Parts: sequence; C-alpha cells; structure tokens
Amino acid sequence: MKKLMTTLMLIVLFLKAHAVVHTVYVWDGYFQFTPSAITIDLGDTIQWLPLGGGAPSMAHTITSSSIPATAASFDYTWQAPADTFFQYVPTVAGIYDYVCTPHVTMNMVGQFTVNNTSTNIAEDYTTHEELLVYPNPTTSTISLMNKDQNYTFKLYSITGQIALEGNFNSQLDLSFLPNGMFILELIGEQRKRIMVKKQ
Repeated sequence: MKKLMTTLMLIVLFLKAHAVVHTVYVWDGYFQFTPSAITIDLGDTIQWLPLGGGAPSMAHTITSSSIPATAASFDYTWQAPADTFFQYVPTVAGIYDYVCTPHVTMNMVGQFTVNNTSTNIAEDYTTHEELLVYPNPTTSTISLMNKDQNYTFKLYSITGQIALEGNFNSQLDLSFLPNGMFILELIGEQRKRIMVKKQ
C-alpha cells in the first residue's frame, strides 16, 4: 500500500511538472473572450491576455459566475496599461463559467472545463488492450505489441525529467538506465501513458 501511495504521489508530481499554460485572449473591440470555451487538465493554468499585444483600452473584468462548489472564485479587473495578463490555476475539476461584468449584456462570456487527469492517467495505465508493453518490469529491453501503429515516445523519470525519446516501433533498450519507475508516453493517433519498472 505504501508503494502504491508513493507511486500515485509521484504521478501527481509528474503531471504538475508538465502542466500547460492555456491562453484566452480578451478581444477589446468585439467584446469577446477568444476562444470562448476550452478544455484543460487539472493542474494546468489559464492565462488571459489582451488581443493585439497591448492592454485593453476599456474596463474589462474576468469574473467567475458559475464554478464547482469547492473551487476558488476569481474577479480580476484590468488595470490598463500596467496589467497585461491574468492567470488562474484551477484546483477542482468541473465546468467554470466567467464573464466580463461591464459587458455581460454584450455576451462577453467564457467557459473552461477542467478534466481530472489523475483519473485519465490511471485509465491510460489499465485500459489499452490493443497495446502491450512487455516485459514489465524489465531488466534491459521492453517490446511493444500493437495494432499496426508506429509511435514516437518520451520516457520520463518519476521526477519528470526526459530520460529517453525517439521512435518506438517494436523494441526499446533500457539497459543503460538506472533501476526505478518510469512513465512511457507513446505518441501516435492518441497519447498513451504506461508505467514501466526497470529493475
């Protein structure tokens, strides 16, 4: 149980190390957030920037209007020209609606959906019947059995550092790596992540 908790904690740290910043533009002249709706992963950052590079010339807000029950609300007012961006890091999965308070009647509204990646990544480790990486654990090489798809790959140490990357068609030599847990990210039509143990 202790090993499982340690592994899950390290996966969470790995995901935080690879969090993404998503940009939403505040389009001054057309009273819009662009894009008006996006989907992100838990731990990612939403960043609002003015469209066109400068600070908005009108007063705008980025104000949460409907968010998950335990999420932190936000209410940001542009202080032009000093402020040029606003960032928010959601800590709860769900749907977040927000508005520009002075321009809500002009439909200056936006939404972002936050997916719980800890659930998604756990599914990645267990549900790929069409994909088999073996032997796992390994002492030297791993082989890939799949349905006629070539992958590029990144092999991450449990601390999030890239240990190896390249093309993975059938076999991968890990003999030179230290013993430990690694996250193998296979990139093809979809991304798949698999825990690999080198012993």
